[in-house]
Amino acid sequence: MQSKNIKTEIYNLIDSYVSGNLTKQSLISCAKQLFYDVIKMRNIPVDAVEMYYFVTSIIDGEDLSDDMYYEVIKRLLDIVIGKKNHKCCFVTRLVGFSVSEDIQILCDVIQHMRENKQLNSIEKACINRIVSNCNVNICSLSDMLYDRIINLLKLCIFTHSESHYVSIAKSLYVEDEDECVRIVLDSIYKYIECLRGERSFVICVEYNNGDISTCLID
Repeated sequence: MQSKNIKTEIYNLIDSYVSGNLTKQSLISCAKQLFYDVIKMRNIPVDAVEMYYFVTSIIDGEDLSDDMYYEVIKRLLDIVIGKKNHKCCFVTRLVGFSVSEDIQILCDVIQHMRENKQLNSIEKACINRIVSNCNVNICSLSDMLYDRIINLLKLCIFTHSESHYVSIAKSLYVEDEDECVRIVLDSIYKYIECLRGERSFVICVEYNNGDISTCLID
């Protein structure tokens, strides 16, 4: 199934079950197939992430009595239509995802920045090129990570034309410039590791009045 249809499919399945047009076992069977389709993806779409709570709730209730199971699914429907709100977080990791050449280069540059707090002219030009050419359309987990990296890079400014020392453009209540630089550069490197599949990260999904928002949690 195409990822763009996952949300609609889950909503329709839940509504069909609550309306009495779909059996419990059919609902669970369909949800399991959707789950297997998603976990085979190397770069999971945001729509699929937003449906993870619904899919796992449908599957995990398999051993409940019919009455209890109905209440679980009815609550999911209430969340869908905005009668109830819910927030959930979970840990995930990119598996088998191939990063771009820019990310490979950026990894080396950021590591050098962390060690020396300065760049040569080539490294500075590389970062400026990546940031200026970036226009992230967030459709997947990798897009979310890459967008976070770019936004953190935009905080970095380079002073002194010869040495290109790194400093931070904006801070609040933090007077130690070195601490600001360390925090930002460490965060960038962490998200690069996440993008390369070397580190897990936390996703938070919030269902509020029928709307869904998804974000990374530091």
